[in-house]
Amino acid sequence: MNINRESKLRKNFHQAKWDEEIIFQLHSKGQRGVIPPQTEKEIENKVGDGVSSLPKSMRRENTPGLPEVGQMRVLKHFLRLSQENLGADLNIDIGQGTCTIKYNPKINEVITRSEKA
Repeated sequence: MNINRESKLRKNFHQAKWDEEIIFQLHSKGQRGVIPPQTEKEIENKVGDGVSSLPKSMRRENTPGLPEVGQMRVLKHFLRLSQENLGADLNIDIGQGTCTIKYNPKINEVITRSEKA
């Protein structure tokens, strides 16, 4: 790999650019990521259905208009977006200042791995 030692930039570096659709455009009726299991009868008898304990003002009148997308497709979608936007995991030769990155999800990884959290 050719690196210009004066500027530390790769001559052949190209930012990842995907023709990635919006997540709602990936909707395919019937696709699911994770389907939670049915609540066991013993638990349901003890605590109820969960919805009836909510105040009416907090209950949904309509189902949310979320896209139906399989789990692998969702993972690929957000991986591509992260590569386009940050690419920090893939290329450390280009310095990125505060004007470039306003949000750093790496700190979230550190916090979740910490035993103090």
